[in-house]
Amino acid sequence: MGVIAGMVIQVIDYVRIFLSLTMLGYGSYKDVETREIHDLLWLIFGGLGLLIDAYEIYTGALNLRYFGFAMGFILVTCALLYVLRLFGEADLLAFITITILQPAPPRHLLWMWGWIPPFFPFSIVANTALVGAFSAFIAFFRNLKTRSSGVDLFGRFENLPQWRRFAMMFTGVYMKTGDIRGPPFQYPMETPESDEEVDLKPDLFDDKSAEEAFQKFREQRREYVWVSNTLPYLAVILGGYIVSVIIGDVMFWVMLRSL
Repeated sequence: MGVIAGMVIQVIDYVRIFLSLTMLGYGSYKDVETREIHDLLWLIFGGLGLLIDAYEIYTGALNLRYFGFAMGFILVTCALLYVLRLFGEADLLAFITITILQPAPPRHLLWMWGWIPPFFPFSIVANTALVGAFSAFIAFFRNLKTRSSGVDLFGRFENLPQWRRFAMMFTGVYMKTGDIRGPPFQYPMETPESDEEVDLKPDLFDDKSAEEAFQKFREQRREYVWVSNTLPYLAVILGGYIVSVIIGDVMFWVMLRSL
């Protein structure tokens, strides 16, 4: 490969990273503020990504079979997660678009770690899952802070098994009813009709029932309620992408370092 061709590839790498960070950065801001992202975002950046992909496939810098396999993997993975209701439509489109923008690892950044992950889309998905897992610890420490202020987290759940109490510390937040924004930001883990039941995985697609439950809590003058906070998942994907660009696949990297 000539010097000029190598420089062009390096520039393309940086363009891909810039476009990916711009897209995910703006999407993260909108996700945090409203949990709604216009589909035009994915169309614009997906179109730009396809143009770059077509150029690199034409010049031989990107293998067509690898690109097809990357898109197939992300489509199947996202479709499965969407069917299981583990994330929404915007998250699905974000993963597809980021794969179009960055189907292969940047060729002039990961050399500093001495290795390049063999399949970059998987690295993004895996690292996003790791970044998302930190939200459980954020919830845990928020609940510890609430308990340290003298609030009884499980006063209404005397018969609740210890394992469910422990799980709630990581999957939900015990917060003041007056601070609840409601769907699509929070969903109730309790039911207004019973003090004995909690739902560790509330229905994040039933906004009407969630609003009705929160309204009943207010009518009952409940000071605190267990809620499930939805993640601004585009911000999580942004974190997973940044980790993937700088480090690669974290789990794979840890396994290599331990050998």
